[in-house]
Amino acid sequence: MKQFSLFAIIMLSFFFLFGIQKSNSQTPKSSTLIGQMILSNQNSLKNAIYPVPCGTVNLNCYFKSATSEGDAVQSPLSYFCNDVPTSYYVNYSRTTTVCERGKSFQLTLTSNKTSTATSAYAYAFADWNRDGIFETSLGKKEITELSTKETPGTFFPISIPADAQVGKTRIRIYLTTTNLGTVNATDVISNGRIYDFVLFTAENTGASTSAVVTVSSNNTAWGTAVVKTVSPNADGKFNIGTSVTVEATPAALCDFTGWSNGLEIISTNHIYSFNVSASVSLTAVFKSATITLEAPQTSTASAPVWYQIKNAQTDTRLNRFIAYETNIPSDYTTALRIQKPEDFSDKFLWRLEASANGQAKIVNRGTNKQITAVTGAVNEVLTATDAGSDFLISPSGNANGSYSVKYNGVADKLLNGGLSFNLLLYNGGVGTGSGWYFYRVPDTTFTSIVSEKNVNSKVYLNQNYLHLDGLATGTQVSVYDMLGHALLNFTIQSDKQQVSFPVKGVFVVLAKNTNGQLNSFKIIQ
Repeated sequence: MKQFSLFAIIMLSFFFLFGIQKSNSQTPKSSTLIGQMILSNQNSLKNAIYPVPCGTVNLNCYFKSATSEGDAVQSPLSYFCNDVPTSYYVNYSRTTTVCERGKSFQLTLTSNKTSTATSAYAYAFADWNRDGIFETSLGKKEITELSTKETPGTFFPISIPADAQVGKTRIRIYLTTTNLGTVNATDVISNGRIYDFVLFTAENTGASTSAVVTVSSNNTAWGTAVVKTVSPNADGKFNIGTSVTVEATPAALCDFTGWSNGLEIISTNHIYSFNVSASVSLTAVFKSATITLEAPQTSTASAPVWYQIKNAQTDTRLNRFIAYETNIPSDYTTALRIQKPEDFSDKFLWRLEASANGQAKIVNRGTNKQITAVTGAVNEVLTATDAGSDFLISPSGNANGSYSVKYNGVADKLLNGGLSFNLLLYNGGVGTGSGWYFYRVPDTTFTSIVSEKNVNSKVYLNQNYLHLDGLATGTQVSVYDMLGHALLNFTIQSDKQQVSFPVKGVFVVLAKNTNGQLNSFKIIQ
């Protein structure tokens, strides 16, 4: 009981704190229900152990999201993944998923878009008696149009038996591009993935009078999705029949395609209102601008040509792009670095300015800082300054079509991405270790939401406080969880502002200044 008492105190403190700050908290979880589920699981004499089958991974196909909606849902499954998982096995329990027995819900799955296959197949299993054996097959679904559809997906209609055991259990999904005749939940997976989603089964509370509404972005670098309507209920749910408005905002050089229920686009309006009939999860589908791989050319500040510059390394440095920002994320040690995933924010955009002897300076868009070697020594870690170094950029001669970037034209002082993801001078072998690809970004004005555009601004979480540095006075700030629900709304009153924020997790901060410019920050605590 001591553990549950501490949990209750924490949850009560959370709601008391946000009540004082008058936030539009819409946290979609019922603290009482989830507390009961955790307590029930702690006191249970029967907590199943699930064996994990062996397998080999398919790097070209994975689930981007798994969500639940319907009458049974008390707290939704909300799994989202923008990067390729490194393992064939994924065990997801980060969000507490609660569904009532004797009711039904829909498990919606979306996969990545890939040119390597036209279809994938999902096989689902459930353990309703919590004995560690997936006794119930939920069927097989084909995911079509993998190479053409922006958000290919499918769904499983699931009815939880009225006699299902109350407590913690799992739903297992096999994903593979191979059309298999028969699959069991303990079979070895070859060239595929296994997903275990943790689920709490709760008692049936009768007919539902309220529902959960959650939203997400298909790629947070391309845009954000939020629930604009504030729930009147303490648990963040909406009464059946309530009109709810959701809003999608694309990032610079990205377009909003529409709102998807996981199977089809149901609205192309970036502000979309609907009446709630059951728990629902919507995905804002964004599409990135098309970039082109081409021979680099110099340009001027008045008529710039912008590039994303990708490293040609094939190890841990694969698919990393040159980036520069003074706010250094925890995964990196230098302001100038190779980073992934790339987006269209200023830190990833560079132009080449002509200099002496057919060489060029490499200039960052947001800061006008230029890549600089202070001494020019081999293995020197590079930085960015107002007066950058000269580099000779020419075809590497390698079959991969990359370009070499030579400091002052010296053959053995090549721009290279280091193992620590910094930039340095090194003779790593043209075309691979010291090769670069130049992707031209479309010529357009940079509008809409720009992720962390203002390098003088810094928004971060530290020791249960939200820190906001460098935002203009009068800026309207909203903090959202990854389900799109507003947790805080306030106005910046000073150059350095702190707000108590004891909640753990991943959040999105939207900051709109008095000129209407909207900036976003992704923060973690």
